[in-house]
Amino acid sequence: MVKAGDQKLQAGREIVQDVTPFKLVEKSLINSEKSFRALAENANDGIILIEMDGNIVYVNNCFGKISGYNDLGHQKSNINKLIKTTEREKLWERLRGRLGENPVQDRCELNLTTKFGWAVPVEVTASKTIWQGQPAFMMIVRDITSQKQTEANLISEQIKLEYDVKICTKQLMETNNALSVLARNIDHKGEETQKQTARIINSKILPIIERFQKSKDFAKHWTEFDILKAHLKELTSHPTDGPAAIFMLTTAELRVASMIKNGFNNPEIARQLSVSLNTVKTHRRNIRKKLYIRNSKINLASYLRAKMR
Repeated sequence: MVKAGDQKLQAGREIVQDVTPFKLVEKSLINSEKSFRALAENANDGIILIEMDGNIVYVNNCFGKISGYNDLGHQKSNINKLIKTTEREKLWERLRGRLGENPVQDRCELNLTTKFGWAVPVEVTASKTIWQGQPAFMMIVRDITSQKQTEANLISEQIKLEYDVKICTKQLMETNNALSVLARNIDHKGEETQKQTARIINSKILPIIERFQKSKDFAKHWTEFDILKAHLKELTSHPTDGPAAIFMLTTAELRVASMIKNGFNNPEIARQLSVSLNTVKTHRRNIRKKLYIRNSKINLASYLRAKMR
């Protein structure tokens, strides 16, 4: 028969056995929380823990520096207090999404309202966790003020660059238009000058040369007169007409062409120019080639008299 004292001792042992696991769990949670705090307080980003209803239960030192609040975890303040009304839904969409089977993107950018009333741009990364045995959210908050300032500076520089490009483009277009007008004026003036030069050469200079050519006293200079006339006509030709074939001849070829036109045969030309007969024949072939005289039946002298008037 079991004594009453023995029954009480057995009951006490059972109670101890039932309580011990809870004590171990509690001790484990306490140790985990201490480890978490040790890590969180040395983190370079803000860390904040909130309950499922948004009440803040913990913030680390870095978050305190970002927001100006160091005691939110003790005051049980709500996260909505720190977020603009227009941005709360965006945050809660991320937080609720972390509870689903297919979590939504856990990272977003918000403007955090500080204790002093100004907004700080932050990047928030949210994740689901357990705090003191209850489901909670852990948010890592990174101050991106410098990043946003850099982006703003880049956008400002881009806008300035686009404006400068637009101004430069406008100036280039205006300069191009001015140069086009100037070029047209120069072309017009050049055409007038060329026409005037042509009138003077055709009406005054060429008649004088032709009178010299008709004089027997200048018969030995006929070749030079022909060359001179050819060059003067080249000066008076219009650019749009392109160079006449006769102007494509070299000075030596012009000299030979002039003598052929005036009735000299190959041996006479060779003696007059002090060159070989083969050289004269080469000049004749080149003259025909440059004047596009492919038909050997065409008399070169007659052709040149028609072209070198």
